[in-house]
Amino acid sequence: MKKWLCLLLAVVMLLSLAACGGGGSTGNGDSEDDEKYANRSKRFTLCYYEGGYGADWLRAVVTDYMDNINQDVYISLKNSTDNAVAREKITTQTGTYDMYFIEVDMFKKSAVLEELSGLLEMEVPGEAGVKVKDKIEPQWLSYYEEDGSYYQMPATNFMGWNWTYNKTLLDSKLGEGNWALPRTTEELFALGEKLFEKDVFLTAFAGKDTTGGADYLRYCYEVWFAQMTGMEGYNNYFNCLYNNNGTYELAKDYPHNIVEHRNAIEKTYAVAQTLCQGRNGMEFIHSKSESLTFLDAQFLLNQGSFRGAQEYPIAFYYNGASAQQEMTDYVKDGIIQQQDVRMMKMPVISSIIERTPSIKDDATLAAVVDYADGKGQLPEGVTQEDAAIVTEARNMMAELVCREFVVTKNAQNKEDILNFMAYLTSDRAQLIAAQHCNGLPVLNYGYVPTEEELGFAFTEFTQSVYDILDSALVVDIAKFDKPVHLAVGLSWYKDTSVSGGTLSGNLYIKNALTADEIYESTLQAYSATWKDRIEQFLVQQGQ
Repeated sequence: MKKWLCLLLAVVMLLSLAACGGGGSTGNGDSEDDEKYANRSKRFTLCYYEGGYGADWLRAVVTDYMDNINQDVYISLKNSTDNAVAREKITTQTGTYDMYFIEVDMFKKSAVLEELSGLLEMEVPGEAGVKVKDKIEPQWLSYYEEDGSYYQMPATNFMGWNWTYNKTLLDSKLGEGNWALPRTTEELFALGEKLFEKDVFLTAFAGKDTTGGADYLRYCYEVWFAQMTGMEGYNNYFNCLYNNNGTYELAKDYPHNIVEHRNAIEKTYAVAQTLCQGRNGMEFIHSKSESLTFLDAQFLLNQGSFRGAQEYPIAFYYNGASAQQEMTDYVKDGIIQQQDVRMMKMPVISSIIERTPSIKDDATLAAVVDYADGKGQLPEGVTQEDAAIVTEARNMMAELVCREFVVTKNAQNKEDILNFMAYLTSDRAQLIAAQHCNGLPVLNYGYVPTEEELGFAFTEFTQSVYDILDSALVVDIAKFDKPVHLAVGLSWYKDTSVSGGTLSGNLYIKNALTADEIYESTLQAYSATWKDRIEQFLVQQGQ
């Protein structure tokens, strides 16, 4: 069966590639006037946000659907450059599109969105007896469920953010075999000191993005905070729950959850402070970071230039799984040279040993990380309970769970839209999408293609992403399923001394509080309005 599927898809892909071309209007381009499909009896418009993975995968699956699955329908693709604007058009019903692939919160929009519970019960095309709901992981069904109904369908896979590193650069500067990936934050900083002596910065942040949307380091801090609290503690913190004599309750009158996690706040902030300000006279953050976009930072990771001038490179960059995809065209055009860039698991915050009494020092912690990775034995004296805490922390991965398909209430040809959405969950569609994303499983419906099925070998980067996904625990930094957190505007820290800028930027220029001051600032900031906000939230919830 697999061989048959591979043969079929090989033929389909040749047709798809010919139809898509470079993403123009031929085949399924962003044009209402596509002559190939103009005379079809049914049509609907899909508005999409391109994001890091590009749109070639979407054009390919749409072309396959129109050419080989449903030859009566024309799906017109429209590129959106702003998620917030798209959401506003949906909410006010001023938009003219029928279906959206969007990267923004779409909860509490039942008045303007089509209910999708019927879609979940539909059979997946080409997969007899398999329903759409069977292809979606229970955690994501639970995430998007609203009072027993569904108005959103998870779209692209949750491959998240993690540290990427340039092996080519590290080998050339430190010598192949003379360095190791950091397992703990202490090892990360020690490596940063060695690199600084070799005219290499450890990392950078996208300081030109003053709103913080592309300052991905903030996502990294969130994971270190989750490592310090544990996943259960992280969820309790942002659900505003605290331990009241053995029972977790909503903190109604005072932010007891903040008090409960004081140590996690302080220790996470201290790591962020060290990363951004350096230590022992060594700098870890690139000196041009305040002027960098996230693409500029990726250029530096790939030993590229900055504004046409050669700059000191960075060895690590906290980035998404689409990083290789975003650099492909620059490599093809000769703007940057091919580098061996890979993704790695999160270094475990060294202060986690305060949660693990049988782990006495950073060297033992590093050995436990090896054990968690399936390398070596559990060090003598370390308990299985403490090893489990480290294993959970090691496998955490930041993700914004906010990419979904939605259908507008006033959409035309809704039956055809639902049929197309069911097709997207098929192994066939997922394989085609992966072929246009360097082999990454971009659609989020459980199918993991092999190199044989793809027709090409994984790159080192793609394989490294798969290695992480095998055991990844998603830390949802969007938290749209936690309405009480949204009601109080809760963050893991609050610096009341500054009114703008990102944490990385403020720490870098030393315009931020210290780790000794951050807890009191956070507690005071939230306690001032906590009780009123919680009361308003409960009223809105009808409680």
